[in-house]
Amino acid sequence: FAMSLWLDPPDETEEEPFEMITSEIVALDSSMFNTWVTLPLEKDGESEFLLAGDLVYAGLTYWNYHTGTLVKRNKGLAMAADKSVPLNDAVSVAFSGDSWYGGDYLITRKLLIRMNINDQGNFTDGVELTGNLSSLEQNYPNPFNARTEINYKLAMANDVTIDITDITGRVVKQLNEGFRSVGNHTAAFNASDFESGIYFYTLKAGDFVETKRMIVK
Repeated sequence: FAMSLWLDPPDETEEEPFEMITSEIVALDSSMFNTWVTLPLEKDGESEFLLAGDLVYAGLTYWNYHTGTLVKRNKGLAMAADKSVPLNDAVSVAFSGDSWYGGDYLITRKLLIRMNINDQGNFTDGVELTGNLSSLEQNYPNPFNARTEINYKLAMANDVTIDITDITGRVVKQLNEGFRSVGNHTAAFNASDFESGIYFYTLKAGDFVETKRMIVK
């Protein structure tokens, strides 16, 4: 199983929820029974992807298949629930194949899954968090319908490229910034030929790589 973070896109994009970030895949063993299991996400800074007002689902992606069809199939992993406190609103959904599910059974129970944000541990990539590093800012304006600007800061002079990808990870455009000096810079991006939706932009400058999300409306 793995930890996963799903984003429900804004209504104007008319897109289905999609998986943004996942943890490594781990195998269930008895040491995990009746306890919390922490699964770090691939990115240690959720703010790279999440904006104010986003609706996200934190949950498990799991595989339950067992060769003992009549004995142990669907018995390998079960998510506990605390039914002692009924909830008025559904707080969870299920996704299988290409369909989303919900129902009254989700309203009357609380799945024991939690997401810890910004604990400042930075134990995923081990990068020292100081104010003197390269950085990538959120594009402005965002959302936008034609032109936007991407600001970034370089701690070391380097060749800079910015890859624009769609939600499937396909590179749809590359901005070649050329060689840039130490300091603050701005890249202009014209999306007049792009369909509305969610895109990601990844800045690459030497060893520095960072990704953020933007919305074309």
